[in-house]
Amino acid sequence: MKPPVWFNNKASLAGALMALVTGMAGCSPNYPMDTLSNGSDFARRIHSIYLFVNWIDFVVMLSSCSP
Repeated sequence: MKPPVWFNNKASLAGALMALVTGMAGCSPNYPMDTLSNGSDFARRIHSIYLFVNWIDFVVMLSSCSP
């Protein structure tokens, strides 16, 4: 019985390693990539609207779950 082949050739292995390296580069502690850090006044305004809408959604969800 033949063992399973994970990568058929060197190009597919190189592509998988490149995808892994690129994905890990996005997790750098020096440049956090998140949607909740406000960088400008406009972003702070959008964030406050986002929180307001989420609280409304939470209240609607709680009211729909009650018997």
